[in-house]
Amino acid sequence: IRAYTILGEINYYSEQYDLSVDNYFKAIALAESIKKDGLSYDARKKIGVSFKASGDLDKAIFYLNSFLTHTSRILPNDDIVYIKTNLAETYELKSELILAEQTYKEVLSIEQSRRNNQGILFIQDRLAQISLQRNNPAGAIQYYNQSEQIAQESSDKKSLVNVLRGKSAALKKQNKPEEELDARQQALDINTELQDVDAQNVDLLEIGKIYVEQDQQEKAIPVLQRSIDISNETQNISQ
Repeated sequence: IRAYTILGEINYYSEQYDLSVDNYFKAIALAESIKKDGLSYDARKKIGVSFKASGDLDKAIFYLNSFLTHTSRILPNDDIVYIKTNLAETYELKSELILAEQTYKEVLSIEQSRRNNQGILFIQDRLAQISLQRNNPAGAIQYYNQSEQIAQESSDKKSLVNVLRGKSAALKKQNKPEEELDARQQALDINTELQDVDAQNVDLLEIGKIYVEQDQQEKAIPVLQRSIDISNETQNISQ
């Protein structure tokens, strides 16, 4: 049983999703044949994720839900988060955004209860993205503001950059160029402090685009020139 499960995992990471599913099914069938369902716990946990990766979203939803509802043991939080996050992502892939949002919120509740900042930031980003897909940029900004506070309090600068970039995109949807520019400038300042030249380049290009969209070419030109200079410098270093 363990061998089939490990094979399934190897197949999954080799992107051989159909083989992965086959091996997980073999592990489950063997466990059932000797009446030791508990031995197929890992195979049952991962089979829905393999279906999701293969693009068979209906089967993914069936097996992910089946694991949650038919497992006899009390599930640890890590496994609930793993399954429900994959379930929410599958709903999102199917454009079932209300179900996706509801499931992400269930995960968020767990992550908040155990004060897992990385988990909170990840799920709030997904919820913000769903808000944007549902044409609710104000809702997205609410999530980004909460995430911004968490990232600042935990001095997690890379996460803070991601939050500020997301917030900038949401502000663009609201047609608030000054606030959009401010969020993107903050991201640039942090990336400059972190000496991440590739990330600086991304931010500079976005800032330049904001200026161009506002017909402020005189401000756009030096920003875009700085981007070109960074590109030339990094090319020279790599050569």
